[in-house]
Amino acid sequence: MDEVHLLRKNADFHWLLHIRMLLRSERRERVRGDKRNLKLTVSRKAMCSFKLPFKRGTMLKKRLTALNDQLREMAALCRKMVEDSIRALEERDTELARCVSERDEVTMNQMETWNLEEAVRVIALFQPNSKDLRRLVAAILINRDLERVGDHAENISDHAVYLSDHPETTIPEDLKELAGCALNQLEEALRANDNGDEELARRVMVGDLELNRMTGIVIEELQTSMNVNCADPACSKEPWMRLILVARHLERIGDHATNIAESVLFVVESHLHLHRKHDVARELGAKN
Repeated sequence: MDEVHLLRKNADFHWLLHIRMLLRSERRERVRGDKRNLKLTVSRKAMCSFKLPFKRGTMLKKRLTALNDQLREMAALCRKMVEDSIRALEERDTELARCVSERDEVTMNQMETWNLEEAVRVIALFQPNSKDLRRLVAAILINRDLERVGDHAENISDHAVYLSDHPETTIPEDLKELAGCALNQLEEALRANDNGDEELARRVMVGDLELNRMTGIVIEELQTSMNVNCADPACSKEPWMRLILVARHLERIGDHATNIAESVLFVVESHLHLHRKHDVARELGAKN
C-alpha cells in the first residue's frame, strides 16, 4: 500500500509540475505578445505623425493630368496623320504618304504603349475612386481608338503611294467629300473629349449614321466606274479596288470617332452607350 501511495504521490507531483510549466510558457508568450503589440502601436503612431511632402490625391491628379496631356498629343498626331494621308491621296504625294506610314506610325505605336502602361500603373498604385477610374478606363479605350485611326491613315497612305503610279484613275469628288466628313467626325469627337461636351459627343454618334450612308453611295459609284472603265479583261481593276478600300478606311475612322464619343459619355454620365447610335438619333430628333 505504501508503494502504491508513493506512486500516486509521484504521479500527482509530475502532473502538477507539467501544469506549472504550461502556465509559465503561456505567461511568457503573453508577455512577448504584449511587447509585439506595443512595438506595433508605437510604429503606427510614428507613421501617423510622419507627414509626407505630398498627398495621395495630389499625386493622382498630377498623373492623370500628365496622361491626358499625352493623349492630347497623340490625338493631334492622329489628326495630322489623317489629314496628310488624305492630302497625299488627292495630290499623289508619295513623299508625304511615306512620312505617314514610316515615321508617324512608329511614333503613334510608341505613344499608345506608354499611355496604356501609365494608365495601368495609376490604377494599380492609387486605386482611384469611381470618377477617376472612369477617366482612366476611358483613356485606355480612347488610346486604342486613336492608334487604330493611325493604322487606317497608314493604310490610306499606302494606297496613295500605289495610286500615284496610276494617274489615269481619277479620285471621285464624292470620295473627297467622304474624307472631309470622316475628318470632321474625328475632330468633333476629340473636341468633345477635351471639353467633356456631352451634346457634341451625341452629335458625333448620330453623324456616324450619315457617314455610313455616304460610304455606301461612294462604294456603289466606284463599283460602277470600275465596271465601265475595266470592261476590257486586260484592264486592271486594282486601282478601283484600292479606292473602295480607302472608302472603307474612312468609314472605320468615323466608327472610331464614334467610340471616342461613347467614351466621353461614359465619363460624364457614368454608364456606357455602346451600339446606341439609333437610340441617340431618336432622342435628338425628339428634342428638335
